Amino acid sequence: MNGGHASRLSRQTGFQPVQIHSLKNHPINSTSASPPQKASMTWRSIFLPKPRQLLFRLTLTVAIFPIIGWIGGRLWIFDLFNHFQYQYLAFFSFCLVLLLGMKALREATIVAVLLMFPLSRIAPSYFPPAKIATSGVPIRVASFNVLVSNHRHDDALRWARESNADCIYFTE
Repeated sequence: MNGGHASRLSRQTGFQPVQIHSLKNHPINSTSASPPQKASMTWRSIFLPKPRQLLFRLTLTVAIFPIIGWIGGRLWIFDLFNHFQYQYLAFFSFCLVLLLGMKALREATIVAVLLMFPLSRIAPSYFPPAKIATSGVPIRVASFNVLVSNHRHDDALRWARESNADCIYFTE
């Protein structure tokens, strides 16, 4: 294209002509013996940290759940976290093995301490209970559900006197 034709065409259509450059000296086509450069990935995000940090942060986040269940047994919503002790134990064990494989000893030590929470809740169920010393004397316990609308209260009191129970519990 000559210069006059290109400028007339750009005035008529509004498009600018495209310059084509030679790719002969482009780095891809060069025949120099320099080794190819590795693409380096930077881990600058707090949302996607390095795998070691991500695993450790995830472990610390999950560690909140057994602690909430251990401390907050008075509220039913916190008591729900008590039901997953085996899963917490498996997760912490898995993370401990991975962190040891990554040679992250400081993080692995913290995970090992966190592993003690579910382990302390599970381990007592695998040991036999301690024997309770008994005196050999049986205790007789009686329980009655007495309704206000029940008109046979005298029969229940008579039976309670005749039964000679050590402890009698009346409920409505």
